[in-house]
Amino acid sequence: MGFEARNSGLSEKRNQIIGRIEEDLAKDKNVLGLFYGGSIGTDQTDPYSDIDLRVVIKDKSISLSSI
Repeated sequence: MGFEARNSGLSEKRNQIIGRIEEDLAKDKNVLGLFYGGSIGTDQTDPYSDIDLRVVIKDKSISLSSI
C-alpha cells in the first residue's frame, strides 16, 4: 500500500474518532461543553490535522491529584 492510498482515509478516521469522543463526553454528567481549536475549529483541516479539543467541566468535579 502506498502513501496516497494510506493517507486517503485519514480524514474519515479522524471524523470517526471525533464522533466517538463526542458520544462519550455527552454521557458524562461533569462535562458542560466542548469545543475544537486549531484547524478543526476554523474548518481548515487537511489529512494530517490533529484534534485540538477543549472540554469544559463542572467546577471541582475532579481533583488533579486523581489524574
